[in-house]
Amino acid sequence: MSFKRISTLLFLMACLPALAYSQGASKVATTAGQFLKMEPGSRAMGMGGAFVAQANDASSIWWNPAGMVRLDRTEAMFMHANWLAGIKYEFVSAVAPFGDNAVGVSVTSLNYGQMEVTTVQQPDGTGEMFTPTSLALTVGYSRRLSDDFSFGINAKYVNDQIKNSGASAFAIDVGTLYKVGILSIGAAISNFGTKMQMTGADLNRVIQVGNDPNVVSTLKTVQYDLPLRLCVGLAFQVLQDGMNNLVLASDVVHSNDNSEYVNVGGEYNWNNIVSLRAGYQELGIPDREAGLTLGGGVQVYVSNALTMKVDYSYGAFGRLLNIQRFTFALDF
Repeated sequence: MSFKRISTLLFLMACLPALAYSQGASKVATTAGQFLKMEPGSRAMGMGGAFVAQANDASSIWWNPAGMVRLDRTEAMFMHANWLAGIKYEFVSAVAPFGDNAVGVSVTSLNYGQMEVTTVQQPDGTGEMFTPTSLALTVGYSRRLSDDFSFGINAKYVNDQIKNSGASAFAIDVGTLYKVGILSIGAAISNFGTKMQMTGADLNRVIQVGNDPNVVSTLKTVQYDLPLRLCVGLAFQVLQDGMNNLVLASDVVHSNDNSEYVNVGGEYNWNNIVSLRAGYQELGIPDREAGLTLGGGVQVYVSNALTMKVDYSYGAFGRLLNIQRFTFALDF
């Protein structure tokens, strides 16, 4: 059996758990590691998150690992986002193509800011402070199986830390990308892995057992699934000439903890220098807050061996105001 057929079979097998989750009612807020759903990349989010079939920059390790091999040169990317409620969201990635293969790494980090410890006895705070954090480390590989078809897979480590307790998990992402003429078809499944369960010193309690009032025990917490995400998308090269390039894209997203929804967007590029983007997120989710996205970027050719990219996106978020992303990348 050819490697192309094997990789397609593996991807379909990985999709089976997501299809199983599609049965039954929506299970909003029933998974751990919610930060894994936070989309990186100003370019992708300027297009409303319709990027699984368009993925061809260093953020493709998150959107669709099959897109990593579509890069022409090595790219390093850094993104900062002013998230909701003062949360600081950072995403750093690097993708290096070589021949018909590519490898990539990424780090996703969230800092939730300082919070005060509260207890049942002291609900207004104890005066002690702590800073929750979330972290995901990803290593990916992509291979071009033909001029039209590519396949990619990631392995990732996930960790949530709250004071002296934390939860960890391991997961994989699988993606495929097929491009023929003006049409690209992409599919990716993300965060298929182990469950997360909080453990640590903060769960220790001193209880009385019989006549002994100082028995150390540990609370046992519930295990939660990771936010499994299945995405299928199309991208159309509507216009392409020497100076102008226009792409329209649409993604359908299914997850195990929310309703299905659709992202739509487009990107116009002039002379490979200036880009303008617009899109709309989460069509189909009742009472959604996400909506219109806008963005743009510039490319500066420093030399034949170095290109600098700066991108920005704005996403309206209803009563929660907005999310702004700033991305800086180097191609070399």
